[in-house]
Amino acid sequence: MLRIGSRALLFGVFAVLAAATPARGSVLIGLDLDELTAQADRIVLGRVVWAEPVRHQNGQIHTRFRVQVERDLRGSGDQEIIVQTLGGRIGELAMRVEGAPSLQVGDRAVVFVEDDGNAVFRPVGMAQGVMHVRRESGHEMVAPDSRGMLLLRRDASGRLVRSAGPLPRKEQLDTFLSRVRDIVARERGAAR
Repeated sequence: MLRIGSRALLFGVFAVLAAATPARGSVLIGLDLDELTAQADRIVLGRVVWAEPVRHQNGQIHTRFRVQVERDLRGSGDQEIIVQTLGGRIGELAMRVEGAPSLQVGDRAVVFVEDDGNAVFRPVGMAQGVMHVRRESGHEMVAPDSRGMLLLRRDASGRLVRSAGPLPRKEQLDTFLSRVRDIVARERGAAR
């Protein structure tokens, strides 16, 4: 007969309960910077100047952000674009989606967005498509927002492994913008 000690039993119960708790994040395919750039219809450095939550007929809440364009890296034209994300708050009603980008009025960011065909853009790869810009030690730095996301990719043998995403760590803004411009230029050259 197998005897289980009280500590082992308690640990087993704890493990089952921990496994049964709801997920607190989104699992996404991790994109590298080349893939993120290739999927973006428009890439801009800009500042969020306005935000408005919108409730759709299906009950979902989205938030639309007006982003004033400082620099175009892909696409051109409008000096402002509307970026729509999942989640937001309307009165007492709120919806939060783990892995959705977090933006607020006043934020500066590099955004990689897809055109939805209705004059609204959506971030590529959820929060992977929004890189926040902050001043640190006298330098403008761009940083990924990986809160609420687990990024995975398939390795050469087909197993799922963690992905570092398009920007594994903070980087100086000018260096990052230069890398993105180089990728866009390579894509243009390959398309000819």
